[in-house]
Amino acid sequence: MTETEPGASGEMLATLLRPLSWIVPVLTYLAMMVVRDLYVVEGINPDFISYYQNATHWLAGNTGLAVSGYWGVMYSWIMAVALLVTRDPMTVGWGVLGFTGLCLILAGEIYLRIVGVRPRYRLLAGIALALFSAYWASNQLTPDLLLGSFVVFGGGLYILALRRHSIAMAILAGLVLGVAYLCKTPGLLFAFGIIVGFAIMVLVTRERGLGAVLKIALPALLAMAVVAGPWILVLSNHYGHFTWTTAIERNQGQAIGIEHPNFTEFHKPRDGRITSWEDPSEFGGTGGMIAPEKKPGLVSVLAENVLYAHGVLTSGGWFLLTVGALFALLFHGPGGPRLLAEPWRFGIFGAAIVLLPYMVSYAAQERYYMAAYPFLLGATFGAVQWGEKAGLLSWRLFGFLPAWLPRLLLTLVVAVFLWAPELIRAREIGTRPDGAPAHGAYRQSASLARALDGIGAEGPYAEIGNVNRLSLNAAFATGRQFYGAELDADHLDRARALGVGVLIVDPAFAGRVAADPAWREVSGQLPEPLLAIPAGHARIFVPAG
Repeated sequence: MTETEPGASGEMLATLLRPLSWIVPVLTYLAMMVVRDLYVVEGINPDFISYYQNATHWLAGNTGLAVSGYWGVMYSWIMAVALLVTRDPMTVGWGVLGFTGLCLILAGEIYLRIVGVRPRYRLLAGIALALFSAYWASNQLTPDLLLGSFVVFGGGLYILALRRHSIAMAILAGLVLGVAYLCKTPGLLFAFGIIVGFAIMVLVTRERGLGAVLKIALPALLAMAVVAGPWILVLSNHYGHFTWTTAIERNQGQAIGIEHPNFTEFHKPRDGRITSWEDPSEFGGTGGMIAPEKKPGLVSVLAENVLYAHGVLTSGGWFLLTVGALFALLFHGPGGPRLLAEPWRFGIFGAAIVLLPYMVSYAAQERYYMAAYPFLLGATFGAVQWGEKAGLLSWRLFGFLPAWLPRLLLTLVVAVFLWAPELIRAREIGTRPDGAPAHGAYRQSASLARALDGIGAEGPYAEIGNVNRLSLNAAFATGRQFYGAELDADHLDRARALGVGVLIVDPAFAGRVAADPAWREVSGQLPEPLLAIPAGHARIFVPAG
């Protein structure tokens, strides 16, 4: 592994760029976080509510509510630490998310160093990763950045173990990859895939014998099991049967449009929970899973996911990385690809390993692809280095052109295809196209909840239609239960029978609710700005009796 540039001037440039390759990306990221905190930290999403609530359950010692096979436990543990400092959900949520974005940048820098990307290219890649991380650290409150950090860091350490034939490094890599499972359940598949997949590729390229590869892979697998095994035992004991995740079947249904009842049906969550989304597997005594007659076929799930993945990987900055990875896969020296001599080529397989598990589950959100981004950066810039060494970036044929021109053009290409897309979509941070908060404004919901308390509106919350999660967020802000959402007003009797105390309604369905004598509207008693939603103004109803 070398980080030096050719020639004396290259050595000097490398010396100058080596610290800048991580300092500039980190400063870029921190500057964007300041902008985020000044302007856009207001949105809240249902996943965050679940992680936050599980964190409070851990702090209270209520493991029966805290343990979940759907949500990664590490994110809730980090939130639990943050809750010791402040109980403000927005400070905790966005603060932890910002921290995980910084983790991905640093993990990416370490990975790029390990696979031999030169300082000037690390600087270009690092800025791209900083912009990428800043966007996602301003978008949705989820653990995907944290998962990507441990997968990329662990993958880099495992590559180092294979190259150095170091058992100690293999054990460290396995431990880090085991933590990836605690961040989010797909991390177990990623970890196993990286350890076994990278080992197989080294065997295929005949760079190590079977015995030498097993000497590294087996300790890594054992170390991963030491971290992941106890949590699997906890989950299995909690659910009464072997369990490492409860997410696969639920997400397969989501891939073809079958939503969890939390978003489609009035219901009562388990006592102690604000929402059944805190553990989607608990709903209705059927594990929150899909009825047998509605279970989607694997082919239909694959088709939906592959189409979405194709759209992502051929758009924006992903397009350049996809082309770079294909170049790294198809072009190599006369002896074939040498993974240990050119470790950046591992990035092709690393990206594939972290994308494939989602193809059989649910892949229709770009945030699931975060862990692939640093792997593809390494493969792309490694391929550029290879092309440069092979003379593909030489302008000697045109002797009148300066030697620095190819590098300038390459920088411009990176700026246009990697940096510009992230900067352009940074304008969308935290908002919908219509300018409303991406998942509903928490502080608006909290103020609405206080106003409802002021007029004596009590009891659990529920909602009908698209009210931008006002009801769910108000329930979260007050610690009351959320009795679910329905897409229309066909089951008002069910809401009344369950004991819904506050029903927040999309104006499109308000007429039907107002016509039901069992409900009384109180919207006029509330400040109009608190009722604002993308479709106009929500209407609030309480039981008439």
